[in-house]
Amino acid sequence: MDVSGILAANASKFQSVDVEKETPLEVDPGLLLVTDLNPIDEEAYSSNLEEHLQSLARDGVQALIGSLFSLPTQRSDEGPLAELPPPTTALPRAKPLPKPKPMTKWEQFAKAKGIQHRTRDKRVWDEEKQEWVNRWGRDGKNKQVEEQWITEVPANADVDFDPRKAARDERKARVAKNEKQRLANVSRAQGTANPRKMEIDKTLASSRVSTASMGKFDKKLDGEKKMRGVKRKFEPTEKSLEEEKTASLALLSRMDSDAKKTRREPAKEEKVLNERKAVRFASKGRGGVALGREAAGGKGKRVKGRRVSDLCESRDPASCLRRRTFEMALIEVIANDRLGRKVRVKCSPDDTVGDLKKLIAAQTGTDHTKIQLKKWYTIYKDHITLSDYEINDGMSLEMY
Repeated sequence: MDVSGILAANASKFQSVDVEKETPLEVDPGLLLVTDLNPIDEEAYSSNLEEHLQSLARDGVQALIGSLFSLPTQRSDEGPLAELPPPTTALPRAKPLPKPKPMTKWEQFAKAKGIQHRTRDKRVWDEEKQEWVNRWGRDGKNKQVEEQWITEVPANADVDFDPRKAARDERKARVAKNEKQRLANVSRAQGTANPRKMEIDKTLASSRVSTASMGKFDKKLDGEKKMRGVKRKFEPTEKSLEEEKTASLALLSRMDSDAKKTRREPAKEEKVLNERKAVRFASKGRGGVALGREAAGGKGKRVKGRRVSDLCESRDPASCLRRRTFEMALIEVIANDRLGRKVRVKCSPDDTVGDLKKLIAAQTGTDHTKIQLKKWYTIYKDHITLSDYEINDGMSLEMY
């Protein structure tokens, strides 16, 4: 019996496993992707759309399955599995790739020391209950001391020692420590500045300009950054007529609205010399009357039982001090700080170096205990008078 016709008729029902097209199909087994770059057949597309789409899908699936059977396989319980190669087609992403999570401080330390990460189980075995319990959380093993009905108390514990409260406080302290470390890691990852560090930098910047040279000659620290000042903004020298008119009118309006401030009297100058304190110091605490009596030499015309000098000094002891100071021989000492500032001080040869420092401090505003006077290699001491050091009128001293 000739069955060749039957076989030919049966084979005509099935298409070949080989897909042949003008432009070969691009197959990416890594993504299970097939790309057909051939143009669409308009006649087949218009006549029968469903059959045309099924034909295209069949060719793509056949090409993909053929490429999968050509891949190396490995055995498994469910049958042979094909080992997919890496994808070759770059697919676009809707969002950028996530950035790698920055390492925490402990992870950096563990990596440097070669410490392996060990994951702890969430449940542990309880020997007393003979069952698995949670390590943390509700009915956790870490709360065992807080919940047990009897607890051993140390021999050196206080009378009011509560083991449950002590265990709970210790657990809360660990939780607070972990939360603080977590926030520090988040802050370090985001790159936000530490408030304490910002405060230290601000204090350091203030201390830089606290010296006489405004920090110009100070020694720089290792890794110290250059201090950034405020950038001054200048207006252009050439302006349009309209801008100049607007600026002038604005200035005049501010002057008119601030008339009270422009008419304000100038402030009185503060006195450098405290007369009351100077009288007390010169009289050694005895007062202006005694100082005036001593200046008059104990002599004077009496007015109703009192000397004229006593009456004068009791009314105005400061004028007596000024008259006495004028009558004494004063010298002028020049204090030079070697930075362009010179201070001229009127003083008496009987004054000590400490008194001279106080007079200098009254003019410079510096604490007199921080002032040091020198001449070449000689450092002047506070308790010795100027005459003993042979400091004369017009002599220049070095001030540090």
